[in-house]
Amino acid sequence: RSRTGTATGHLTGEHPSARVFVRSNPRFHLPRQVGHPVVLIGTGTGIAPLIALLEQMEQQNNPLQTCLIFGDRRREADFLYQSRLENWQANGVLDLVITAFSRDSQTRYYVQDAMLEHGAYLWGILNLGAQLYVCGNKNNLERAIEQALKNIAMNFGQLDEDDAQAFVDELSAGNRLHKEVY
Repeated sequence: RSRTGTATGHLTGEHPSARVFVRSNPRFHLPRQVGHPVVLIGTGTGIAPLIALLEQMEQQNNPLQTCLIFGDRRREADFLYQSRLENWQANGVLDLVITAFSRDSQTRYYVQDAMLEHGAYLWGILNLGAQLYVCGNKNNLERAIEQALKNIAMNFGQLDEDDAQAFVDELSAGNRLHKEVY
């Protein structure tokens, strides 16, 4: 039988209307001229704002070193924007796409695990002044990313725990760590 969902039924009805609340995050924008590497980290629907940043990079034709770390549950069902991301990688908008699909194996694998696995690469571009853009679930992602950055600083930067924490704190204080968490 044919079924219509609540939202689609309303929006395709006789007098569709929707109230939309838009909130801009002024700290989650690329600068006009980007002269540094960019690391984009997103989970689930958090990929959408990162897609907008990639569109901007594509339009500005910036030859940046750009890395995307994306995570969701299953590659087959949840690899949002996969063909678009692959196209951007083929065209040089994205240099590296790292994925983390948590339910595709017996062992859970999240974006923070992918960050640690690619820690040497991330430490290298962080030392080139990379800007980080993080978008996703506030409850887990924000804390996990900051811990992964701290571990990268300790493991690949040879910093002690206090200096590694100071490094992560400086990323935020120096406006290099941009968050859109919800």
